[in-house]
Amino acid sequence: MTSPVDPSRGSVPEPYQFGSAFGSGMTHEIKRTYRYRIYPNEAQRAELARTFGCSRWVYNWALETKTKAYYQDEESLSFTDLSGRLTSKKKEEETEWLSEVSAVTLQQSLRNLNQAFTNFFEGRAEYPSFKSKKGDQTARYVGTAFDIREENGKRKLRLSKMPGLINIRWSRELPSEPSSCTVTKNAAGQYHVCFVCTEEAHLLPRADGENGDLEPVGVDLGIESLAVLSTGEKAGNPRWFESEQERRRRKQQKLSRKEKKGLGGLSNNRERQRKRVAKVHQRIQDRRKDFIEKLTTRLVEKFDVIVVEDLSVKAMQRRGASAASVQNGSLARHISQAGWNQIIRRLRDKCEWHRRTLVIADKWFPSSQRCSECGHVDGKKPLGVRDWTCSECGTCHDRDINAAKNLSGALADPNSSTWRPGRTRRASGRRFRSMNNTIPRQATAGIAGGEVKHL
Repeated sequence: MTSPVDPSRGSVPEPYQFGSAFGSGMTHEIKRTYRYRIYPNEAQRAELARTFGCSRWVYNWALETKTKAYYQDEESLSFTDLSGRLTSKKKEEETEWLSEVSAVTLQQSLRNLNQAFTNFFEGRAEYPSFKSKKGDQTARYVGTAFDIREENGKRKLRLSKMPGLINIRWSRELPSEPSSCTVTKNAAGQYHVCFVCTEEAHLLPRADGENGDLEPVGVDLGIESLAVLSTGEKAGNPRWFESEQERRRRKQQKLSRKEKKGLGGLSNNRERQRKRVAKVHQRIQDRRKDFIEKLTTRLVEKFDVIVVEDLSVKAMQRRGASAASVQNGSLARHISQAGWNQIIRRLRDKCEWHRRTLVIADKWFPSSQRCSECGHVDGKKPLGVRDWTCSECGTCHDRDINAAKNLSGALADPNSSTWRPGRTRRASGRRFRSMNNTIPRQATAGIAGGEVKHL
């Protein structure tokens, strides 16, 4: 197929041809997101701003329309109903500006809202809320609304109704042709694009423990050390927020001294300083994410079964009138910066990709109260007690390592002998939820008889 030629612009770049990253062996197909930094020019930034604004307006309009229709008219509007009303909305004089941006991004906003309601009804999220122009801005492109083209030997991004091609900083290769892309702008004014690609995930070989059993590990999440393993290893806590505290304080202080409004409206000096503050927070977020990605990858590669405890982070952060709540309130900032939920979320994803087993113990499991040697429950202990001695057998324990050992040893507890992956077990005040616990037979290649050992 020959591309049309514009005499004023020369040849239109051809779409980039992706090679296949699929191989053979113990693999299975998954979808992953690849994120890259992009650098739009001034005209492209203006067009993206319009696209972000229209996408946000459509999402908020659809949410308001759907909510009012349910409570006032007792009518449940589907995606098709909202899509039809959006088409009529574009023809109205007051909202004809919606036709200036790509129709694909507007339709994707409706699909995002539809997915948000699905997550709400299935108990995975709260009721959808309105989007703000002060937060991260997003716009999603699918199908022919985007592609990657080569220009002057460089691969660039083409978006529907976008002037020219957008420069991308390629940090790694894409495994296949992307099915969709999401352009985002964060509070620091940085632009990124996320490509959704299909690739083959390799099943990791079994890390067999003693007697050929699956190799389990208990992971106790904390503040002093973000992750303490039952093997005795401590991951430590880099404390990214504290390390950037002085820089953040200085820039925040300068921001507070800037005038909110200038002669022409908003103050440009204040906006520039606001972005400087946002960049400090973005740096903290990026460093935390990098640490968690490396930690979770190492755990999944090294162990067959990973056991963590279900933590109620919001309850631990909540301030109250009792002495315990006040004590937890002083730790609220450290708890929020630890990223415990992010660690569990990334473990869940990577265990699913590589067919490992993730077990989440109930939050009432007495991991810190029980002796890992004799099983005696010694009662609750203040957070300041980091080492304690069992009153029954006299063994001296490190609080975090003992908790991790209890999580790992709980799988072999006689009371949970009937526990199997994929089932819920309630006994002696503890419950286990297994995430992606089905171990495929092809992952057991080399084991006698090809049997799958259930925990």
